[in-house]
Amino acid sequence: MAVLDRQRKIPIPTEADIELSTRSSRVLASLINSHNHTQKITVESENGQEESLLIPSVAYKLLIDILSQISQGNAVTLVPVQAELSTQQAANLLNVSRPYLIKLLEDREIPYRK
Repeated sequence: MAVLDRQRKIPIPTEADIELSTRSSRVLASLINSHNHTQKITVESENGQEESLLIPSVAYKLLIDILSQISQGNAVTLVPVQAELSTQQAANLLNVSRPYLIKLLEDREIPYRK
C-alpha cells in the first residue's frame, strides 16, 4: 500500500482490481451518451436491491478515467482543482521532497499562493 501522507493511505490495485477495472471501463465507455448532461446508472446492493440514479456526465467520465488508470495498475486519488495544500501535502502528492517543491515554487515553476 502506497502512503501519500500520514492521514491518508492510497491502495495499490491488485491483479483482480486491474482486471475488473479494465472490463468496467470498457463497458462504461461503450455506453456513454455524450449528448446528455446526465448519465443513468443502476447500482445493486449485496442483498440484490437495485436503485437507478442520474449522475452528471462529468462524474461518469471521471469514473471511466479512474477505472482506466486502475486498469493500468496505477493507484488513484482525487484532489479538487481548487484544493489548497500545505507544502508538505503538495510534496507528498507530487512524490518529491518538500525542499525540492519549495525550490520549484521559489523559481516560479509552479504557481502558488500563500
